[in-house]
Amino acid sequence: MITDRDFRNVLQILDFSLRHNSFPNHEILVEITNELLDDYEHNGYRMSPQNQEHFVNLAKKLYKNMPKKWDKVVDISIKHVRTEATNLKILCYGLEMFETLDIVKHESRRLLLGKIKSIIDKDMFKIREIIYLISLYPSKIRTRAFEQLIELALNKIISKNLVQSVDYQVMILTSLTKSGISERIQEIIRPLLNEFLNKNDHSNKVLNMLLDHCCVNFSKMDATNHIFILKFFEYQKELPKIQRELLVRYASMVASELKYGENEQHMVL
Repeated sequence: MITDRDFRNVLQILDFSLRHNSFPNHEILVEITNELLDDYEHNGYRMSPQNQEHFVNLAKKLYKNMPKKWDKVVDISIKHVRTEATNLKILCYGLEMFETLDIVKHESRRLLLGKIKSIIDKDMFKIREIIYLISLYPSKIRTRAFEQLIELALNKIISKNLVQSVDYQVMILTSLTKSGISERIQEIIRPLLNEFLNKNDHSNKVLNMLLDHCCVNFSKMDATNHIFILKFFEYQKELPKIQRELLVRYASMVASELKYGENEQHMVL
């Protein structure tokens, strides 16, 4: 049995080799994946959700023309899903796995959705677990059933006044200002976002937190996110010099990500 860290390192090497075609013999990559599959079968339940998901994504590519191998990956992955868990985040990991496997209809997935709904209904959650649930929509999971869970979770935490903490507001802001958010969810969060966004004299702490969160999660954000955040900072009365410099750097990253040319960068700067 290899450690979780070693498993991750091998996955990264495989990933790099596939993305850059840097390994001349594809069969050797498949052999390495076969060895990882054996370890995944016997010890996958001990692995981090990130390693499990990474392995499945790579196996999906390497076993593209090997249906029996891929079916084995699917069967093992579903067995590792912890439908008996009572922790909301662990149940979310299970839903993420089904998304990675491209499976929407399955009894275990239905059980996960039901348990998550029950936990929210009975207030058996921690606010950070709810924030994690929200962060999966719509970029990772956007089925109607999951969307209904997001509606339920938002109504619950807003009605119970559980999002007074600015860091929670920032997390919700960056999660639910992406493209693809349903009109119903936009309607639910509008009062919360308006309260946050209409204030043009946020403290340096809040602005730093928002900038830091955006930079750390840059790759998870889309164009709608970025433009929304930049407009928010533009609305602020005054930004200290360091924050202005950081904002210009962030805006340059956005311009590059959106593939604006030098003559178009003023659109975000």
